[in-house]
Amino acid sequence: MRHRDVAHRSVGGLALAVVTVLVCSACGGDDAVTSATVPTVPPPEVVDIAPATTVPTPPTLPSAPSSAARAPVTSLADPVVVVPSTDAAPPPVASGAVIATPTPGPDGVTDVPGNPDLDDWHESAVEHRDAVGNSFRYTCPPVASVDGFSVWGSGVYTDDSSVCAAAVHAGLIDPAAGGTARITITPGQDAYVASTAHGVASEAYATWPASFYFPDAAPVSSSADLGAESWLASVVTLGVGVGFTGTLECAPSGALGEVWGTGVYSGASSICTAAVHFGLIDTAAGGSVTFDVLGAQPEFIGSTARGVTTHDHATSGPAFQFSD
Repeated sequence: MRHRDVAHRSVGGLALAVVTVLVCSACGGDDAVTSATVPTVPPPEVVDIAPATTVPTPPTLPSAPSSAARAPVTSLADPVVVVPSTDAAPPPVASGAVIATPTPGPDGVTDVPGNPDLDDWHESAVEHRDAVGNSFRYTCPPVASVDGFSVWGSGVYTDDSSVCAAAVHAGLIDPAAGGTARITITPGQDAYVASTAHGVASEAYATWPASFYFPDAAPVSSSADLGAESWLASVVTLGVGVGFTGTLECAPSGALGEVWGTGVYSGASSICTAAVHFGLIDTAAGGSVTFDVLGAQPEFIGSTARGVTTHDHATSGPAFQFSD
């Protein structure tokens, strides 16, 4: 707009100029020259008017819905997808505050401090999901009842299970006395088997991204009532190790599962289904079978026997065979 200011100043200067007019006298022939000053009318003032600009108001966007918390699952046919909530911002940290990160002790186990905002019996291992192979120790204070604390699995538990309630299920602590329990983080499983042991009824679940087990607990055996879920049980889902001998009650009217091998079976195989293939039980009546956990095998060869077809497989993890 600078050029407009200069133009205005030029016009103003001309408006104030004195115009001299020569007037001829009519009398006497004498030429009289008179100077007359005629003021000029200034032009109207020019005002710059900026065009009006209307800025539209942005539409109000709907707030993102809060994520739903994981609901208890009562069967493998009822999976739940968990979406971590991103609605809540983390609480502010006071200036100069130091956040302590638990570190492993001399025994290689990290002690988990209690959460003042959460009942210790509701503590899970989700925050340690990425620490596969690492061990953590939880302190469980005495509690009157274990009702209301969720546990998924047997021997190997989903990492969002109550650690303390799972420790009772595994036979490590007594609720009335409390105690400490050491867990080790392990990868997720394709299935978690429900059972009742030491007064705690765990639930079945399908695929879950991470798990934990208790290295100090006795492996799951006949002390756990697996019920109808027994046909989903394998050496892997039970979390039993090489050298373990266990007895499994296979419920009547069982549903056949996948099996790899003949005589010696992959640890991922359904133990009860392998028992049908081996000739120990049938699906209608079920029955009790005893198995020994072996180390890795060079390979597993499939076959068909008693209505069950098993599969070939390269070596992978532990194996098992029947003691009978």
